[in-house]
Amino acid sequence: MLQQLKIHNLHLQKQNDLLMDAYRSMSHELHKLQVEEEMLMHKFYEFTKQAEHQNIEEVTTLEFDGDGGFLMAVGSSSGKTSKEVLIYDLRSSYPIRIKDHMYGSPILDIK
Repeated sequence: MLQQLKIHNLHLQKQNDLLMDAYRSMSHELHKLQVEEEMLMHKFYEFTKQAEHQNIEEVTTLEFDGDGGFLMAVGSSSGKTSKEVLIYDLRSSYPIRIKDHMYGSPILDIK
């Protein structure tokens, strides 16, 4: 009987260790996501402030790259006759490229 209790206690200890490892791993991943969310919100705030300064009428679409998550394309309805796609590196406050599609309609989708 004592042997069974020792085995049961050892099994419970292993389960506890595994649960604590899973908890630490999930906490670490959650922290990384929170930092990423904060960075994206800060970048969006910077973009909206810059848009106000550049008289961009509105953001019509937003797309992130699938590889590293450091590039963001923003479709706008700016300009009198042309609409733009601004491509940002999230580590910078300014667009790395501005593409004008030369049509009068707003950018609705970015692929």
